[in-house]
Amino acid sequence: LQGLPLPSSSSFKSLLLVISNLAMKGGIFIGEVPHFPDWTAAADMVSEQDRLENLFFTQGFRVSFVLYENVAKDFGLDLAPQREQCGRVLFVAEQLRFSDAQMESFWTHFERTEEDADEEGFEEL
Repeated sequence: LQGLPLPSSSSFKSLLLVISNLAMKGGIFIGEVPHFPDWTAAADMVSEQDRLENLFFTQGFRVSFVLYENVAKDFGLDLAPQREQCGRVLFVAEQLRFSDAQMESFWTHFERTEEDADEEGFEEL
């Protein structure tokens, strides 16, 4: 997601839908999400992190948010104190759903076994 133009939360939601359909179950998805200006109106109701978590979950992802400071520590770097991240959030998400290709493969296999069961499973009375 880094570097993609995401002007609004609806464009991000559309992108997540496409990624959700393509990503295999258990796949890991890592990126950085910008602050969405269209969420500022309801900022007092729900935090932006809660909104992002809900958005990821509705598209089939379990998400964890990562602080820039923790990433810098892991690399042995120090960030300047109170460094502004321009409202960006790092995340790691795991796909919880099967992809479209996985479902198609499952249904093909299921239909094949169902046809074999119909042919072999019944004896004439």
